[in-house]
Amino acid sequence: GLPGSCAENRDTSSLACTLCLPGTRPGDGVCQVCSGTDYIPVVIGCILVPLLICLVYYMAETEDRTKQSRTGLIVLLASGQLLTVYQQLGVLSLIDLSWPEPLASFLRFVSLLSFDLDIFSINCMGTVSNVVTYSLRICCVLGL
Repeated sequence: GLPGSCAENRDTSSLACTLCLPGTRPGDGVCQVCSGTDYIPVVIGCILVPLLICLVYYMAETEDRTKQSRTGLIVLLASGQLLTVYQQLGVLSLIDLSWPEPLASFLRFVSLLSFDLDIFSINCMGTVSNVVTYSLRICCVLGL
C-alpha cells in the first residue's frame, strides 16, 4: 500500500503495522472486530487464575513435608515432558496446510498449550504492545 498506510484495523503508528486497533483482535492474519464472545475467555481467566493460585498455596501449606513420596516427582517430570511434546506439536498448527479433520482438531487443542495468548482475546480489553505480550508469555512459563 501507500507509505504510512496499513491493512484494515491495523494501527499505523505501530512498527510495521503489527498492532491491531482498540476493539479488534488478531486472527488469521487480519485484525477482526471483537464480538461479545471474545470477552468470555478473559472473564474465565480472571476467575480461574486466582482460584488456581489459592489452590496451589493451600496444597503447599497443608503438605506434610516429612512424608514426601517420589510419586509426585515422577508425575511432575512426566507432565513436563508431555507439555513439551504438545508444544512441539503446536508448531505444526502454524504451518498453513489443510490438515485432515481429526488431526486439525487435535492441533487446535495443542495450540492452547503453546502459550498463544491471542486465544484469550486480550486485545479486546485494550491495546497490548508486543513487549507486554512477551512478558505475559514468560510469566506463563514461570507459572508452570
